[in-house]
Amino acid sequence: APAGEFALHRSLDNCSRVRLRALRLALLVLVTFILCWTPYYLLGLWYWFSPTMLTEVPPSLSHILFLFGLLNAPLDPLLYGAFTLGCQRRHEEVCTDS
Repeated sequence: APAGEFALHRSLDNCSRVRLRALRLALLVLVTFILCWTPYYLLGLWYWFSPTMLTEVPPSLSHILFLFGLLNAPLDPLLYGAFTLGCQRRHEEVCTDS
């Protein structure tokens, strides 16, 4: 096979790897968002269907669940950083193996 064809094939492989990494990162961010905010919104749905639940649930639980939801914002940059560092390490390992 001509050298240009090999370079094109390798470039397409890298492109699909980049897309796969981006998809994984997006899914990780989505799952983190769902895990952080679901408890708070479930409490809100419970209140919507049963307003008397305010007497049954301590206010501190609502505040804790809300703070847990807010934890999502600082987790995103940490996920991006961890994911980027992991990808850089894998890239360095591949480069040193060749």
